[in-house]
Amino acid sequence: MSTGEFALLAEVASNDKAIMQRPLLDRAGCAGAMRALYEQIRKHVQDARDELPALQRNAKRLHTALQEFWELQAKRDKLQMLEKNELGDLQREIEWHPAAEQRLEGLKISLTSSASELPDLIVGHTKQVAIRHAT
Repeated sequence: MSTGEFALLAEVASNDKAIMQRPLLDRAGCAGAMRALYEQIRKHVQDARDELPALQRNAKRLHTALQEFWELQAKRDKLQMLEKNELGDLQREIEWHPAAEQRLEGLKISLTSSASELPDLIVGHTKQVAIRHAT
């Protein structure tokens, strides 16, 4: 193995990507194949570096969209809770209305019967007053 091949092998071995190193080390006897694979790795690393800003922008956009989604979910939950409470209040009002009408009808009947009895009560009362004054 020449010094150039050994330097290339040492450079590849220093790479912290063990998965990529194994196939390279297996081909240590062929310097041309090693150089081609190493250049391919460098190209992939450069492509990954080039794509990193776009990936970061997409991750930031995703994060923003998720935050907005979670805020909207919380608002929807609050609105549903308010709607449920308001519907409960409306239901109570609807149930109260017929009961109030029945009470009003009962009071009308009671008032009508009291009004029809009123002349008799007045006559009876004046008789009692007259009797008391006569005695």
